[in-house]
Amino acid sequence: MWQTQAMKGLKLTQVAVAAALLVAACSSGTGTASEAPTEEDTASEYEGLVDALAEEQASAREAFEATLTVTGGLVLTPDVSLVTDGKCLPLIPDQATHDRVFPLTDEPQVKILDASGAIVGTATLEATVSAAGDACAFLFETTVPSGGGFYTATVESFTSDAVAESEAVGGELTIDLASDL
Repeated sequence: MWQTQAMKGLKLTQVAVAAALLVAACSSGTGTASEAPTEEDTASEYEGLVDALAEEQASAREAFEATLTVTGGLVLTPDVSLVTDGKCLPLIPDQATHDRVFPLTDEPQVKILDASGAIVGTATLEATVSAAGDACAFLFETTVPSGGGFYTATVESFTSDAVAESEAVGGELTIDLASDL
């Protein structure tokens, strides 16, 4: 029982200290009523906070709007796709083409380059099955900064045609890797 009383005393002491700190934090420097902030001081303080918040939000919005979502990939036809157990393998009769496409099943990294040739984004090429469930699809999506003029995608032995930024619709640009087949 004595431990319970001691613990209650400790809790009461902690509450008293917290209350004293709260009162001290809420009071002005000397404790006189004449030093209380005026309505004008409070308004200007909040104006500064609101202005800073508005600037931060505007900056974040500009950064968001200054990007493009780049999507794309390569979709094979059913006659050159083997779909089993949700996995997909290319079955392309032409050996040279098959040798170019098959490494895509390992889901390699796609690099997005701007007009200057700088890498501005990367993504993983995902091997999936088409919506109909009968063909292989190798797809990617990433976000890149706008202002690059033209964009190309490279992955393994594939390099897409350059796509103009002006072709973006709703902030999204589509790149077709099949243009290199």
